[in-house]
Amino acid sequence: MESLLAPVVGAVVSTVFGRIIGGSESSPSYAPPAAPVAEAATKIPIVGDEAAQEARKRSFAAQTARRGRASTILTSNLGSDSKLGA
Repeated sequence: MESLLAPVVGAVVSTVFGRIIGGSESSPSYAPPAAPVAEAATKIPIVGDEAAQEARKRSFAAQTARRGRASTILTSNLGSDSKLGA
């Protein structure tokens, strides 16, 4: 009797706990989320690259424009020759 009782109790317990944890058989099954889409790789600039050289020239031009008398508030950027501090 004991040899027959153990498998039956085990089957009932596993079915009950399976439905509690996993839900009933009528519930929809779990669908895994969609895999993420990989973005295009960003190109790493190389020192001798033409684009890097152009960026360096633009940077130097911007730095030059920010220094000296041309960058002070005493000069007008409106295109006229009038000085704001005069």
